[in-house]
Amino acid sequence: MRNIILFFALLTFASCQNQGNYYFTLNNLNDTYELFSYVEKQSMPMVSAHRGGPYPGFPENCLETFEYNTQFGPTIIECDIATTKDDSLVLMHDNTLDRTTNGQGELGSKTYEEISKLYLVDNDGMKTNFKIPTYYQTLKWAKDKVFLTLDLKKGLSFEKVIDKVREMNMAPYCAIITYNVDDAQTVHKYAPELMISVTIIDKSDYFELKQAGIPDDRMIAFTGLSAQKPEFYSFLHEKGIRCMMATFGEIDKKAADGATTIYSELIDKGVDIIATDNPAEALIELRSKWESYSEFNKFVKFQ
Repeated sequence: MRNIILFFALLTFASCQNQGNYYFTLNNLNDTYELFSYVEKQSMPMVSAHRGGPYPGFPENCLETFEYNTQFGPTIIECDIATTKDDSLVLMHDNTLDRTTNGQGELGSKTYEEISKLYLVDNDGMKTNFKIPTYYQTLKWAKDKVFLTLDLKKGLSFEKVIDKVREMNMAPYCAIITYNVDDAQTVHKYAPELMISVTIIDKSDYFELKQAGIPDDRMIAFTGLSAQKPEFYSFLHEKGIRCMMATFGEIDKKAADGATTIYSELIDKGVDIIATDNPAEALIELRSKWESYSEFNKFVKFQ
């Protein structure tokens, strides 16, 4: 069903614009802070592609998939960083290679040379011609294109990931995902310049982060998998913090089955960033919203 609906949506989308891609253009960290600071009636809605937004023929955590999704709108790419046996950093969500590649076994038991011979498979199990990207390749590709939110797999140090961000001058295009206050504090102490995705499900989470020394202007608030009350979003908005909600699961399924306003309704309730497995559908649905904001003209280019 999703393929049919998206096919017709793409026909409509393609008929009203020239071919090209929407890329973020952030010249420095001040641009990043401005983009992610909530300002009433000025902050454009954004879409975060969960694991890069896989689609039939386009696997998760794959550079070609990331590029594919940028044709629909400016895209935040959430991706997973893991390490091989010889400490090479690559994009991979699972501990094993079985689901997302044509290989088998644990990623941590393989060298990069071994996995470089493999091919990624899509969510339907179909082999593609796409390779497992390294973290270095990802940062190099992403510059002047997408904003990355980096999800570190177990055992990988924040310092190692952040050092590469700094080495490649990618701080304006990256945020580190954290799941607890201690990790957020670790990231901020090591890299006070970086944006951090922090979990804020209720007000007490916010106050704990503040007590740990995390400034409001470094927070992107992940607020859960269901909509919060409008007053909760207002509480964070008053502090200039953008709110992200994940829609993977039931909401994305409804969108894939033809619900045409489901993402817009969340934006109207106070959500600023939709984290979704359906980035193409979300970007197409929200197009009239994100194109109407001054931030779009300032921080997004179409080419």
